[in-house]
Amino acid sequence: MPHAEFERFVADVASTGDAVRRMDKAEDARERAGLYFYQKMHEKLSKATGLVRDDLLPPDPDTLLQHFRFSKDNWNGPVSEQLSIAAERLLRTESLDGVLNRLSMLPIPLPAPVVNRVLMLSARDRRKLLRRLLRKVSSPVFTLPYCVHRELLDSA
Repeated sequence: MPHAEFERFVADVASTGDAVRRMDKAEDARERAGLYFYQKMHEKLSKATGLVRDDLLPPDPDTLLQHFRFSKDNWNGPVSEQLSIAAERLLRTESLDGVLNRLSMLPIPLPAPVVNRVLMLSARDRRKLLRRLLRKVSSPVFTLPYCVHRELLDSA
């Protein structure tokens, strides 16, 4: 959640007098968080013997829109433009590692703002970043964005 929205949320929860209602608000927010959804999905899939379609879908589709910072307002523009706008929003509120972790879940090339941010790093810092990310590889989908952008690998 973006910082300003988080601050409003904390103020709202803190100003709630009833402790049970305060906990309900916090729990509701956690249930809507994309990171929490992915953690729960990972737990279910690692323990499950079968796969249920509903385990792959968040209870509220807005969870994923918020997690990737997609706007609900503009669905008419090109997908690449929407991805770039979402990436810029993520870069304003998350670490570069966090942005790369999120976007590497999608089977798409990295949006230009993210590639540019990585290329702004020194070669040494870029190598460190890629090593950290590649240690977390758990799926072929994760490596796709990096393979598409050879410039990230060639200069690191």
